[in-house]
Amino acid sequence: MLQGKQEDRPPEKCYGCGTPGFIRAKCPNCTTGPKAMSSRFEYFEASSCFVTTAPVSTVHLRVNGIFGKACADSGSSHSIAGETLYTLLKDEGAKFRNGTMCISLADGQRSMEDVLITTVTLEIEGRKFYQELIALPNAKRNKTLLGTDFLKSQKLCWT
Repeated sequence: MLQGKQEDRPPEKCYGCGTPGFIRAKCPNCTTGPKAMSSRFEYFEASSCFVTTAPVSTVHLRVNGIFGKACADSGSSHSIAGETLYTLLKDEGAKFRNGTMCISLADGQRSMEDVLITTVTLEIEGRKFYQELIALPNAKRNKTLLGTDFLKSQKLCWT
């Protein structure tokens, strides 16, 4: 009798997309993409002396083909290549030009800094964009940020 009840049950299907024979966690349509890959750069740093509860908008992307993560930061006017991404881009042969910028931090401190500027190809969810990135060669452990320059140029609404 128990066996008969199991046969009457409808076949398994993914609740994400409806693909028969799969549960969502193992569905080939719902689990492909950036989550299965390991990133070579990212914005996040765990530290025992710094804890934040502020939500962070993580973006999985490719920069010149290098997979990683960035933070969409509506408080940053320019997109920044973090230390690790800057090193990877340099190693891949990206061309940088010299510049100087007045850097304003969230606490109000301002300083003139030497920067390096490059244009990269960003790929997010299959869409490709050209984007200027600022590298701060003297910065250590800084994060990769997509600033309002990117959000505005792509006409993205970020709330």
